[in-house]
Amino acid sequence: MQQVPVVLAPQDTTEFNLMHLPATQGLGHGTSSNLHGFMLHSLLAVAPEGLPLGVLGMKTWIRAREESIWRIEATQETPYRGEGKRQVARRS
Repeated sequence: MQQVPVVLAPQDTTEFNLMHLPATQGLGHGTSSNLHGFMLHSLLAVAPEGLPLGVLGMKTWIRAREESIWRIEATQETPYRGEGKRQVARRS
């Protein structure tokens, strides 16, 4: 990434719904009807032209049943966004 003068670092949280795999253990609850899955927060490195440069970081977690009620407060998952910012700062 040192050859690229500007690097964008988009991040996003994705929910994986694995209800079709009921025997899989260790999964948590998602939003709405997803009762069997996990969450992934990813941080990517991308050139301004859209060229993907790599993955800067990933964090997975599961939600407890009491956290899965229709919609999670955004503030409960924003620490992962702050963690992404710190990862970018360490690399610059």
